[in-house]
Parts: sequence; C-alpha cells; structure tokens
Amino acid sequence: MKEKPRHIFLTGQIQVGKSTLINKALSLFPQLTSDTLGGFRTITVKGCPPNALGSVYIIPAAADTVCDENNMVGIRWGGGKFDAYPQAFEKAGVPLLQDVSGKKLLLMDELGVMENNAPLFRREVLNALEGSIPVLGVIKPIKNPLLDAIRAHQRVEIIEVNLENRNSLLPLLQQILLDNGL
Repeated sequence: MKEKPRHIFLTGQIQVGKSTLINKALSLFPQLTSDTLGGFRTITVKGCPPNALGSVYIIPAAADTVCDENNMVGIRWGGGKFDAYPQAFEKAGVPLLQDVSGKKLLLMDELGVMENNAPLFRREVLNALEGSIPVLGVIKPIKNPLLDAIRAHQRVEIIEVNLENRNSLLPLLQQILLDNGL
C-alpha cells in the first residue's frame, strides 16, 4: 500500500521569498507541466484600479497569466485593506482544485484571508489534503478557520521561511518532493 503523501505549506512574513522558493523547487522538476501540476497561484497585477496596490487573480498553477473579471479574487488597497470577491474563488478556483486527473502535485500559492467567504473553495482545499496527491502551498502566518485547519492537519508540515533560512531550504523542499514520488 502506497504511503499517503506529505503536504508542505510554507509560511512567513510578506516578501520573505516563499513563492520564490516554491518556483525554484518546481524548476527542479521539469516533468511538472500543465498536465501534471494542478492547483493554483494567486498573482497581484499592479496598476489597476487607481490608488490600489493591485488586483489579485487566481490562475492555474502551470498556466501563463490569464486575468479577467472571472478570476479576479480581490483588490489590495494597502495597509492590510482589501476587497474580496469570493464568487471568483468559487467559479475559477474550485475547478482548479477539482481537476486532479493525471496530476502529480497540487500547488496552493497562496491562502490567506480573501477566500474566507468562499465555502466551496475552502472545502476543496481541505478535501485536497485528504487526497493522494501531494500539496505544496503557502499560507499566511495568521489565524483563521481555514489556515488553522490546514496547520492542524495530520499530513501537513509547516515550514517557516525567513531571511535567515530562505536560501538553505531548497534542498529540503526538493527532498520532500522526491519523497512524495516526483
């Protein structure tokens, strides 16, 4: 019987290098293509709307940037203020977590607060942790029901990324992914 995969979530302060570390780790596995890498990325596109830090979009983990009103999950205003559009998590995000056929890894970069009012999306995140596909993700270092449930899950390992350790974590991440069958 195959051992259940370990799920890894990076956490740490803003702009410490969590997504950069994930991108470096993924680059070590060229076999991860749009056919084998599932899940999502959230990206911030600067410049729209005026006076905002940017609009936030949920996109497929292995896709090029595709941003339109259907996958815009929020707007960052700065100072911790944001507008969230939970319906975009439900319409664009849920299918990204349900489409696991042929996937070898699910990416969840990043989970925080904008999805708090998207119950179907939150359910799919937790369902993925029960599945047979390893998850690599990023969670904000804050408390809320979804993030607390992820941290408490028996198959989840949390790795804190900080300025002191971020350059030394790549071999560990690579080994965990290899141990998970990549």
